[in-house]
Amino acid sequence: MAPELLAGRYHAAVDVYAFGILFWYLCAGNIKLPSAFETFQNKEQLWSKVKRGLRPERLPSFSDECWEIMESCWASEPSERALLGDVQNKIEAILQKALEEDQGPVNYGNNRENYNSDDSLDMTGLHRDTRDNLC
Repeated sequence: MAPELLAGRYHAAVDVYAFGILFWYLCAGNIKLPSAFETFQNKEQLWSKVKRGLRPERLPSFSDECWEIMESCWASEPSERALLGDVQNKIEAILQKALEEDQGPVNYGNNRENYNSDDSLDMTGLHRDTRDNLC
């Protein structure tokens, strides 16, 4: 939760912060709390630290590009957070690079010949090793 939400202030930057947290979980590949957040006895302690700048830690598997996106979403000052349009462009560039390294140039058309509707883990259209190379 964005720190300013604790004071009851909502604006678009709250969604950017939330996206950064979601992106952290996606790149982490699990739903375990960031270790920086596990040490608190109650949520009031956690919120107090978040208001003072505590953020999830960088995991060794995160690329510099993905970490930069996360940090840009978590700026303490809402007006300094990334714009989601800019984040989208950065993620698309990361995806393009990962796919080219994995399988050559990418065609973003609606080609469904490799789509397997039975594979619920493949909602992104990426193979697991490609997803692992994104973050």
